[in-house]
Amino acid sequence: MELLDKLEARISRLEKLLQRRKTYKEQETHPSLLRSIAEVADKVSHAAANYKSINQAMGQLQSPLMLMIQNWGIQSMLSTKAKMELINLLEKKMENMAEQLADIERMSSVLDSEHIRNAPSLSDKADAVASSQRVVGFNILEYSSEAERIEHNYLAFVNVTSRCFVHWDEQIAKLEESRLTAPE
Repeated sequence: MELLDKLEARISRLEKLLQRRKTYKEQETHPSLLRSIAEVADKVSHAAANYKSINQAMGQLQSPLMLMIQNWGIQSMLSTKAKMELINLLEKKMENMAEQLADIERMSSVLDSEHIRNAPSLSDKADAVASSQRVVGFNILEYSSEAERIEHNYLAFVNVTSRCFVHWDEQIAKLEESRLTAPE
């Protein structure tokens, strides 16, 4: 606010100087007007740069509430507008927290249920189930290795049997051929 008051005072002084310009010679007032305008332009650009840097810093804050808690003295340095921006940022986070707390309150009956309270006693049962699963796993490994052995033996039997059939077929074909070629 003080900066705006100073700018208004400077502008009113410039307006007065411009009104006097008509009555006085231009050579006397011209350099002072340029200096005044340059000073005002410098102050405005400096204020705008400060405003942009503050807005950028506030936008980059990931946890503005923690910053406020850790640096309590920073509240006296912040302008009202900056404090309002901070409050707007915190409002969204607080709404999310309130929704999460409402969800937790709705689920409290489930969280306090007998099933959840009995969870530690279920660990012994879970250990027993896990050990029986390990035993079943070992049995499955034994049965699968035995099944592989039986499959190998069966394939060997089929291979030998098919060779026998091929051999018998050849022998039968030779006998039939010899009968056909034999003189009657």
